[in-house]
Amino acid sequence: MIREKLISGDRFAIGTDETGIKVSGDKYWAWTWQNDEATFISITDNRGGKSITENYKSGFEKSVLVRDFWRSHFNTKALTHQLCIAHLLRELNYLGERYNHKWSRGCKMLFISAIKLKKQMSKADYYVHNPRRTTLENRLMILLNYTLNENDKELIAFQNRLIKYQHYLFTFLYLPDFFLVRI
Repeated sequence: MIREKLISGDRFAIGTDETGIKVSGDKYWAWTWQNDEATFISITDNRGGKSITENYKSGFEKSVLVRDFWRSHFNTKALTHQLCIAHLLRELNYLGERYNHKWSRGCKMLFISAIKLKKQMSKADYYVHNPRRTTLENRLMILLNYTLNENDKELIAFQNRLIKYQHYLFTFLYLPDFFLVRI
């Protein structure tokens, strides 16, 4: 019943994540899919796409799938995807502490600014040219094209992931029915 509640698409966003757990001393994975009404948890012996298709073969074609960078999630059918801003901010907190670099501080401020903009947007702001959204996208392009020091390997890896999946960073700024959870 819970699985069907999520598939029905009466809620616009579906969040998903997975985490490792021990079951009788063996490594398993707890997968979760949730919206603001229901959470479905599945315990599986693998972290791959098999676990997703066993639970949600048709995906979430009426919903935005909110998730981290785990590759298996990108193969899940959905209306579109949104990378989890909370995940991004946690990683940027770590990178900021580790490297104390203006690039990671700039990225963090960019995502915080995007959240603030989302909270201020009216319905009409989604259907016309929005200069504040364009400014954020331009700032993102500057950060994605910034040349980092080759010794800052974790910063470079994070930047490369942002480059690869840039189309899923600001999905929420284009969908009026997409609500962010408070962070």
